[in-house]
Amino acid sequence: MKPAQTRQQNQADYWNARQAAAAHLGPSAVAAVWYDACRMVARQREKNGSPEVWNQLASHLHDFFKAHTQ
Repeated sequence: MKPAQTRQQNQADYWNARQAAAAHLGPSAVAAVWYDACRMVARQREKNGSPEVWNQLASHLHDFFKAHTQ
């Protein structure tokens, strides 16, 4: 397995384990894991020269907020 594939598999294993652990704590804990994962992806993309990903994440969060406050 190539180093990039190993890294991706390690990340997938890590987030799957976090999600499984959070599932026992309820939906808000699972949501917190996904929020953490999204922030991690955004930080990585920003570091690799794509800071616009933060705007995309903010837009999705804003849409969620609007959908659930009206």
